[in-house]
Amino acid sequence: MIGIVGEAYDKVISNLKREVKEAGDKALQESFEKREAISEQQAEWRQTRSRVYFLRCGQYIKIGFSTDVDKRVDHIRRLGGVLAPEGLDLSKTVLIADVAGEMTAEKSLHKKFNHLRVVGEWFRAEPELLSFIEKLEEAAA
Repeated sequence: MIGIVGEAYDKVISNLKREVKEAGDKALQESFEKREAISEQQAEWRQTRSRVYFLRCGQYIKIGFSTDVDKRVDHIRRLGGVLAPEGLDLSKTVLIADVAGEMTAEKSLHKKFNHLRVVGEWFRAEPELLSFIEKLEEAAA
């Protein structure tokens, strides 16, 4: 569904650009070009900064997403602010891995390991998940 919507959007924008070019509206053409450049920069920034991280606290692993993993981990350790298994001391949370990835990758991992989900983004630290994280790190190295 997303691909179809994206293709339809791209087609509408492409047609609009053609019409603007044919009409000779230089200001609008420049506006389109600037917007495209900004969109490309934003996409590049997201690709270089977006991370999927894995935190361990006791027998649980949190699968999360952030553009500033260190800040996010510090926030969780100091302030909590996340739905977590009852009685979990988040100040003892340890970052065990982080890899490049967008929010869609995080959501896919949540689905993949849904059978291990305890609450929110926290999953049981079972061999299946631990092995996956290890292989993911090896592949990213």
